[in-house]
Amino acid sequence: CDDAFIKAIVLQLRPQVLLGGDAAFKENEQGTEMYFIMRGEMRMTDSTLSVVYNTLYSGAYFGELAMLTGQPRTATALATTDCVLFYINQQDFESIAKQWPKAFS
Repeated sequence: CDDAFIKAIVLQLRPQVLLGGDAAFKENEQGTEMYFIMRGEMRMTDSTLSVVYNTLYSGAYFGELAMLTGQPRTATALATTDCVLFYINQQDFESIAKQWPKAFS
């Protein structure tokens, strides 16, 4: 990827801190953000929290599917530890995508 493209993404990231047990989002909510885990552990679960689809750690990202497709969230994103996340919203992401169309082809 082009350094300018990566810089454009990074400049739009916003921090979010979650405590263990907090949800970044819940299943079936409208998704307008994509998240990056800087520190901590997140579990992707069903709405009842009884089925764990995936566990994600520092360096992972999540939430992109709903943000890119406009479909509702397919899982609940639950912090299992205190977490430091960064997120980008759909509007900022789409603006960057228009500036760097080759990055998405």
